[in-house]
Amino acid sequence: GGDFNCVLEPADRSGGTSRSGGSEALAAVLDEHGLVDVWRVRHPGACGTSHISRNSSTGARLDRWYISPLVATDPATASEISISVPIRTDHLPVGLSVPAPQVVPVGPRRRHFPTHHLSQPAFIEAISAWLAAELPAVMDAPAATKVQAWAGLKGRLLSFATGLGRRLDREAWARVRAAEAAAAAAHRAFSSSLSADTTAATLLRAALQVVVQAHQARTLRATRAASVLQYQFYDTSTFVF
Repeated sequence: GGDFNCVLEPADRSGGTSRSGGSEALAAVLDEHGLVDVWRVRHPGACGTSHISRNSSTGARLDRWYISPLVATDPATASEISISVPIRTDHLPVGLSVPAPQVVPVGPRRRHFPTHHLSQPAFIEAISAWLAAELPAVMDAPAATKVQAWAGLKGRLLSFATGLGRRLDREAWARVRAAEAAAAAAHRAFSSSLSADTTAATLLRAALQVVVQAHQARTLRATRAASVLQYQFYDTSTFVF
């Protein structure tokens, strides 16, 4: 798989570009090794674009996976051109999913305080309000039961923070999905262009930039929080609470 810089079918071009250089040699290699374009197998007759030229209004499906026909036709196999692009680029990622030979067991998970939200104002405000309401009862508890009261407070705080973090994550992902849906529509419009369409290309680039911004807004908070915690506590940050 990779960027082959040429296409083998007219349906893999948009905006009037040719991209035929090297296609004969590539077709010969594929025929020799018995490989097929998995995206084309899963999307027969469809138009797709993975590369959008920065200097013109043309595009092509240059990025592809070639695999065995036996695997490509398996119902569990999938290949998609992704609109989810967390970085600015003129190539869209093309994913490949193939059936696993066996189920990989998943071990038990530990639940910790969602520290990756600690630089998010909405999270801090909600946690601060919750603590302001709950702490007085713990502080006023008799000395003999203060340790148990504190332990109970931590358990309730963990439950509240986990639920709050999940809600904020869902909201952030919803913004990402909305941006991706708009970008997918722009991508379809651009991919179906039979001639150079400057407006469609401009709309697609703008939509992809919104996707990048939505991803960055979702992950930047976690990156900042992790950097601060790692600086202060190194690898024990999730166990401090």
